[in-house]
Amino acid sequence: KKMQLPVYDLEEEVFGYNHGVISGIIARKWNLPESLIQAISFHHHPSSSESHAGLAAIIGFANYLCSVGDQKGSFKTTLLLKDHLDILESVFDDFTIDSIEQEVEHSKTIIQENSAIFSLLS
Repeated sequence: KKMQLPVYDLEEEVFGYNHGVISGIIARKWNLPESLIQAISFHHHPSSSESHAGLAAIIGFANYLCSVGDQKGSFKTTLLLKDHLDILESVFDDFTIDSIEQEVEHSKTIIQENSAIFSLLS
């Protein structure tokens, strides 16, 4: 957190791979469909997916939204990669950075308003 680096970058630096790669290996061993394997493996770098970049970008965006309550500052300045945004804009006609800024802020509000419930779950 002090260095403000994404966890997956630190995983790659320390271990040589990130949790997406490991999860993709597990998904393959479990014989999950290739679309899910690609989405899991490349959710932080969806354009690296061979054939399911859209699904990988959706999973990556969902992953981002799960941590949005902890983020400071604007959606536009967070660790969500431009890679995700470009792919999501090509998949969804009404998906733009400006159109989702309000939804992200709304999500932050919901998370903050329900923080007591979330703390019970952890």
